[in-house]
Amino acid sequence: MKLDVEAIAAYLREHPERNNVWFRSYPELKSLPELPSTLTMLYVSSCDSLTNLSVLPSQLSILRLENIPELTSLPELPSTLCTLQVTNCPGIETLPELPSSLCTLEVTNCPGIKTLPELPNSLCTLELTNCPGIKKLPELPSQLVELHLKDCPNILNLPDWPPTLKSGWVQNCPGILRVHLGNMRMYFR
Repeated sequence: MKLDVEAIAAYLREHPERNNVWFRSYPELKSLPELPSTLTMLYVSSCDSLTNLSVLPSQLSILRLENIPELTSLPELPSTLCTLQVTNCPGIETLPELPSSLCTLEVTNCPGIKTLPELPNSLCTLELTNCPGIKKLPELPSQLVELHLKDCPNILNLPDWPPTLKSGWVQNCPGILRVHLGNMRMYFR
């Protein structure tokens, strides 16, 4: 079955009440159709030919991108975005500026990403898994509640953990030898 992007765009125009859209397993999809401005959730998975995302809807609160090998960058993120999950997108080298509304940032299996942008104060959860390109984290937000780092071998030091942190774990990150927890320090061997 051939993907008809124009038909999808027409359907979305006829149904502006749609608040979530999933594009899953469309290997021939090169770009997304125009999306309704009222869309709050966008999930794109296994779209092997997708190279870029169009302008994102202004009301978007959740953006999940998964298994998109040709995607090289993300557009400007809407100010309403609360959750950004990027998984198995090896072509992405940087993330755009993160909106002040962002609560959750999860990046998994993205070896091309070398640095993270400044993290907004609203961020409550930061999860990085298998991101060998990242060597340093920016300052952690004062409202951060969860910090999970796994298989990030090139991160050498962590910034001070905020007092709001309730869950923090570091697994298989051999470059991290110590963590500052306010007045307390933890050392790893």
